[in-house]
Amino acid sequence: IMQLKNKFYFLLLTAFLLLLTGCTPKDYSVKYYLEGDLFKEVTVYEGDLIEDLEVPTRRNCIFTGWYTDSAYETKYDFNDAISSELNLYGGYLSGYLTFNFYSGTEIIETVIVKEGNTMEKVPTPTKENYIFEGWYTDESLTKLYNFDDILFSSDDVYAKWSIDPNAIYDINYVMPEFTWINKDALYEDFYGDFYDFLVNNTDCDMSNFETLESFLVYCKTWKVGKDDSLYHTGDSFGQYYVTKEVGGKLENQPTDTFIGYCYQNDQYKDVINHLITFFAYWRTDEGYTTDTNNGNDFFAIPWASMVDTSKFFYFTSETLNDIYAWFNSERVKHALDFIPGVNISKIDTFAFKTEDYQLPDTLVVEGYKFEGFYLDSSFTKPVDTITPDMVNNQEVTIYVKLSK
Repeated sequence: IMQLKNKFYFLLLTAFLLLLTGCTPKDYSVKYYLEGDLFKEVTVYEGDLIEDLEVPTRRNCIFTGWYTDSAYETKYDFNDAISSELNLYGGYLSGYLTFNFYSGTEIIETVIVKEGNTMEKVPTPTKENYIFEGWYTDESLTKLYNFDDILFSSDDVYAKWSIDPNAIYDINYVMPEFTWINKDALYEDFYGDFYDFLVNNTDCDMSNFETLESFLVYCKTWKVGKDDSLYHTGDSFGQYYVTKEVGGKLENQPTDTFIGYCYQNDQYKDVINHLITFFAYWRTDEGYTTDTNNGNDFFAIPWASMVDTSKFFYFTSETLNDIYAWFNSERVKHALDFIPGVNISKIDTFAFKTEDYQLPDTLVVEGYKFEGFYLDSSFTKPVDTITPDMVNNQEVTIYVKLSK
């Protein structure tokens, strides 16, 4: 019995050692030779793939690839897994020239030409809004390359471009933060943030407004369903817009309503103060405010504040009397057209019909003094003319300096 047990354990140990030996991957040496000299040697595990090494460039030669024989007849397939020791031989073919074609600092094409020949097919690149003017021998683009010459050496060639006179570009005017170019742009930002506030911070029923677009239409529409005025906004959102506080102050508004949230987060301060003033003008000049009635208090009746905010965005001085034929307050009309700022970025397009593009002499922004156009946000590089060298990716960025 002991002999049987010993034989069993011996067989078990032998099987384990055989299994262990079989699971250990073998490693193989792979040697890369260039023109008979060892270029690199690597160790690779059985079953792995090896690297297609890059090699040094040689004047008037092209590298044709790695071969399994020194006669350069059979190319090695780098998709094959290693299963044995391997020698690879790199082959150069002499008498060939390499031409790198540059556009700026980027090589856009490489052409191989047999030494002593001319280049039969010269690349013709394209670039949107630019005209290709030819290939040059130097980066300074001073000497045109003559491809009719017999070629005896490799070379780098450089493209020259000129701006297409019919090209269309964008001028991106970068304005002060939290300002808008017109009331429509302000409306979309202000009510867009109000929408996000309602969705994320309140229990307001937004089931009728599955998208921001539907909300924006509702808040700037005179007739909604049976409602024939903007008063529906007060019913829907007044309690979430401002906290009721007779004789209140903006800085005391809590953050659980939109006005307080904006103020405490340093958003729309100029806009909100303008809305408070507009509200007071409207309520006073229509005769709603009396010695005993504080109707011009923006914080006294949230419903009314919401309604008049909608009126501000809905009406202009020209359209006010379409609905309120009897109401003729000049200061209300002025407040309706007053925009507390300009938009963060306004894109203008222009055609580069001439070499230079003249910027406007001024930019009229009510409530602000225009102090000039600049090439930098620090306002140290004034500019009045855009030249072709200022164009970058079909866009020119101009910084607008404004002051109150």
